[in-house]
Amino acid sequence: MGLQALHQGRTYKRYVWATREEAKAALTEFKQDLSKPREPELPPTALITVVSAYLVDSAEQQHSQWRLDGLRWNFNKVIIPFFGAATPIGSITTEQIRKMVIQRKRAVKPKTLWHDVTNVRALFNWAMIPKGSDKKPLATANPVDGLDQPKGALGKLIGNTKPKKAPLNLTHVDRAAAALNSGDRAYFDFLRFTGLRKDEANRLRWQDINFEEGYFHCRGTKTDEADAYLPLAPALIKSLRNTSSRVRRNTYFLDDRRGLAGKGSTRAADSSRRSSG
Repeated sequence: MGLQALHQGRTYKRYVWATREEAKAALTEFKQDLSKPREPELPPTALITVVSAYLVDSAEQQHSQWRLDGLRWNFNKVIIPFFGAATPIGSITTEQIRKMVIQRKRAVKPKTLWHDVTNVRALFNWAMIPKGSDKKPLATANPVDGLDQPKGALGKLIGNTKPKKAPLNLTHVDRAAAALNSGDRAYFDFLRFTGLRKDEANRLRWQDINFEEGYFHCRGTKTDEADAYLPLAPALIKSLRNTSSRVRRNTYFLDDRRGLAGKGSTRAADSSRRSSG
């Protein structure tokens, strides 16, 4: 059994009911729904419309997927609910954004809050670029810029975005070093006393170390001009002298048991964790 209805020049048909009575009841309900006023279509300057266009354009610009997912979540869960989906983007003021920052500040860390503000700023910057056939921008100014007036005000409003880390416990460092064997201990001590990156230490050779004059040759990463000759701390010289002669016969400072340069750094870290707890 089906129904057919004509409304404002359009014909509607459906065939999903088993009896005439069910079809008549559905027709009555359907006509009531049609008579209800429809919500007006949102203008192109509505916040949700602008956000949707911005996300589409970002995808077309081949932004990374994690960036797109982060933007979509932030706008849907934070920005749009606060300002309202139908709010014209041009009506959003600096004071409203400041209120959002103050409200969010109670619930999230400053780093997260900084990302919120950055996303809103990027949206407005995009909306200010002329678009469409009429070449008119969706926004004429970026209210986020007003948050940093006077200069530095935005940073004070958001707070310190650098994470707070506990001070280094030197007792734990010494315990980790004591758990290593001779070769791994030399590598560990060299990193902690010189501050070299792992890839720099992995290129180090025993011939690069001058025990008598107390310096070592740090090979450059790209050019010979990047080479450097840096001093060795007395404690590091003592540690290196105590390294077994078997280890010091290797060409590279850190040779793993297969003789491949630079492959033992992960093994050294794993060994330290297992032994020191």
